[in-house]
Amino acid sequence: MAIPESGVVEPERDRRDRPHRTRPGRPGVLILVVAFSVLVGACADSTVVPAAEGPTIVATTGIWADVTGQLVCGGRAEVTQVIPDGADPHGYEPSLADRGRLDHAALVVANGAGLEEGLIDTIDAVAADGTPVLTMTDLVDTITDGDGTVNPHIWMDPVRVSRALAPMAARIEEALSLAPGELAGCLEDTVSRVSALDSDLSDLVAGLPPERRLLITDHDDLRYLADRYDFTIVGSLVPSSSSLAGVDPRHLEELAGEARRSGARAVFIEVGESRADAESLADRAGLRVVELYIGSLGPEGSGADTWEGLLRTDMAAIVEALR
Repeated sequence: MAIPESGVVEPERDRRDRPHRTRPGRPGVLILVVAFSVLVGACADSTVVPAAEGPTIVATTGIWADVTGQLVCGGRAEVTQVIPDGADPHGYEPSLADRGRLDHAALVVANGAGLEEGLIDTIDAVAADGTPVLTMTDLVDTITDGDGTVNPHIWMDPVRVSRALAPMAARIEEALSLAPGELAGCLEDTVSRVSALDSDLSDLVAGLPPERRLLITDHDDLRYLADRYDFTIVGSLVPSSSSLAGVDPRHLEELAGEARRSGARAVFIEVGESRADAESLADRAGLRVVELYIGSLGPEGSGADTWEGLLRTDMAAIVEALR
């Protein structure tokens, strides 16, 4: 809060509540008003983003913060996230503090393709103000849903992520004013880890017959995983890539019939989503309801508290449910 040259600050609330203005010649009131102003200023300062000691990269989700952190090894930058783990990235609304963190970032790493629906205007605004924004869906070949929109869930395919790592590292070097190739060692290590991840996931799926690789999902969030590991998407409770869309009862009945005809064994929903529609479908079609971590990392100890762990945990749950 700015303090006038007089040194007296009267909060707007006090001016509205009092029947008359305090005269400046009364020292006791002056002391009280100034003390109150200092207290208000201190409270306001608690929401101000402190200046980081070094450069900060801000990712929208914990998933991209984890991937970014692997590329920025050696403490070259602090990597943080905007959307808390456990929150739905489609519905998250940013705070003023979030806007401040994005404004002060050396680079913002966003998913794009509508994943961060509530953050789009804020990301566009900080980009217009000069903060570099790296949109991950611009770095890979994407899948289009039946309604013509780009499916945003690219992190569910480690091969696509691996292909994005080199251009991602180059953008980070540029944003941090590093020498070209300075992150080469970090990049090599990360590519190696992702290659091992893809190999392990392929091994998990290898024992599952093709006729059992049938996925029913809560919304269209497993298309990239299905594309990489040869699963068939039987259908979704909500034929949309956004978790904010609603369920049509007539569609639910049609999906139950398709599930019975296909021989699908489970419906996969995201941890934290309502189970009501999935359980209704499961009752009609004789399915299991299986929860997966998809849009957000899991808590510590869940096995899904890193991006690699998320994919390993999810694939193990999928294979177990479809055996």
